Amino acid sequence: MPDAVQYLILSLCLFYLASGRAIPPLYAQIDTATDVNAPAYLFRMERHLRDTDVCALVRGDGQYHVERLAGEKADIFEGVLALADLQKLERLLGADELFQLTQEKIVMPMITVDNDKLLLSVLRPGYWQNLTLPDSESRKPFQQSLVPLVKWLEEMEKQKHVRLTEEGARNNCLPPGKIELKTRNRSASVTSTSTETEATATKQPVLISYALRAVINRLGNQQIERTCMIVYSAGRYHLERKRQRFGSRDVKIQIFEDSISDTQLQLLREILDTPTLRNKPYEEPPARIPVDGAQVTSLTIPRAGHIQKVNIWEYLNVPRLGSIGTLKRADNGANLLKPLNKWLTSNIQESKISPLQAAVPSDCEPSGSSP
Repeated sequence: MPDAVQYLILSLCLFYLASGRAIPPLYAQIDTATDVNAPAYLFRMERHLRDTDVCALVRGDGQYHVERLAGEKADIFEGVLALADLQKLERLLGADELFQLTQEKIVMPMITVDNDKLLLSVLRPGYWQNLTLPDSESRKPFQQSLVPLVKWLEEMEKQKHVRLTEEGARNNCLPPGKIELKTRNRSASVTSTSTETEATATKQPVLISYALRAVINRLGNQQIERTCMIVYSAGRYHLERKRQRFGSRDVKIQIFEDSISDTQLQLLREILDTPTLRNKPYEEPPARIPVDGAQVTSLTIPRAGHIQKVNIWEYLNVPRLGSIGTLKRADNGANLLKPLNKWLTSNIQESKISPLQAAVPSDCEPSGSSP
């Protein structure tokens, strides 16, 4: 791979490493009920490109809300679909291929081929079908049902609408009103609600007891690697390893679960309670800079009364700002991680347990109860 192309890929991937996610979500998808007397919402669609973002929200009676954001400019429209157009849209949404599509069938690469992300939320009997398609390549297996919907959204931008002012009208195409958690079919394969929806839902809070959640992203050697781990207060841990090579859509995933002893857990707590780590402020890693390699470690540590978040990064061969040449290495305190890395090596990585079979990755997000 030519150096210029490799630098471009590395610099673009660095943005995702810094965010702590392989593919950062733009807006939450729908899982809400609003005014019970209003017609049900039919579907929500959003297309996020490099420089523009377009979303649409359509009710069952044909009323719609469309937003187009391009840089600092926001165009917001509302209107009502003609009956024939509404029926056509309902047929598109009722296509068997789309109806049967679940998130598990969609390839979610760590490296996307372009900035063309599609979000869909379709009202189905008893639940919302929420789908995320990270790039144009991920849509190809489902072109028969998705291409007409993408064209529909493009045509909606060209229609004559009632233009609204941005102040008070922009809502990211989300339903208005009080958000309440909607009962849905848990056996269906749909994405979970967003943190914001859960926080405002009329639902008792779930207490989650864990000692550490760590996410380590590595970039270099023509590939990107992501390792995450969560250690619960009772000693149980969950670990995931993902790897994708540049130019490939194949993501190799391994998932492990086991327990550590009380002594090992106590040693981990002592490492996390060192003053240098406890007092480490939160910093956003630099993004979109050309490097030969990078490692970004993100730690989430429950403390008394709050949750501490720490990002520690190390970049290789970073260009010098305002001068000629490169820095061999740039970091914001990578030595701080040495005790933790040593603990991980001796207590987790050398345990030599076998990966789980047919396990579903969770990105090591805390589960609803402490295992």
